[in-house]
This record gives sequence, C-alpha cells and structure tokens, in this order.
Amino acid sequence: MDVVPGQIKRAPEIAIYIDPPSHHFFQDRLFNPATSALGGDNILAPFLLVRDHFSQRGIAVHTADLMPAEPDSVKKIYVSVGNVADYPHLARRSDVILSAFFAFECPIVEPRIYEALPAIQRHVKRIMCFSDATSLAPFTGTLIRPERFVWPQCLDGV
Repeated sequence: MDVVPGQIKRAPEIAIYIDPPSHHFFQDRLFNPATSALGGDNILAPFLLVRDHFSQRGIAVHTADLMPAEPDSVKKIYVSVGNVADYPHLARRSDVILSAFFAFECPIVEPRIYEALPAIQRHVKRIMCFSDATSLAPFTGTLIRPERFVWPQCLDGV
C-alpha cells in the first residue's frame, strides 16, 4: 500500500483473546476480581493489569469465548492459559495469530496439558512454562522449546 506524504498509515485493528483455564472465567470474568473472591491473593490481578495495559493503548482484551465465530478484518491475538481444546480449529483461521500457550499447572496436577505440548508447539508461537525442556521431557515424551515465565502470585504484598 502506497502512503501519501502527510498521511498516517493506519495499523490493522487488533484484539487480544485470552482462553482461560476454566469456563468459570468466560464472559470476561477473568478480568473481574469478584470472580475469584475466595481464591486468595488477588489471583486475577495480573490479568486485570494485562487488560488495562492494552486497553489504555486502544487494544481490546477479552476472554476467547467472546471471539467472533467468523473471521473479520480484526487480527486476533490468541493466548491460552491451559486450554488445550481450542487451538486446532483456531489455527485454520486467517484472522487469528496463535501467540502463546501458558502451562500454569504442574505436570502432576494436569498431565494432559504436558502430553499435548508437543502438538500445541507446532501451532503456537511460544509455549510459556515454569520449567525447562529437559525437566519436562518425562511428561511431554519429547523435548519442547518452553520459554520460562514468572507470574506474580501476590500483587500487593509478599
């Protein structure tokens, strides 16, 4: 596309869709602290910060259940927080970028997540995990390429 001098080239519209670990967080309840009032340590605060950070920059952030069913002109950045079911059909959509899969649970708690990581890795840009490839190999059955992440547990204290 040619840009006329003095004209600002507009970036394509984007939105971020986070697939929460449970249906309890659908309908944007992932961003509502009251959803997990009994969860302790304000555990949804990091998701609120993510949403607020991007919202201040004009980028909508929603839970993945609110993603339009049909492709449109908006580029959708998809991030899964442990949901292994949705990426295969989303991988076929031209308007969706499978950005990241976060493995929050440990392999003993959610072994199915780790068994699925080799297949998921073929579709998403990055696998985020608390551990390294060698330590995870007994659970994944092969070496994967995880990126380590640190997630704040307590936002306002130690």
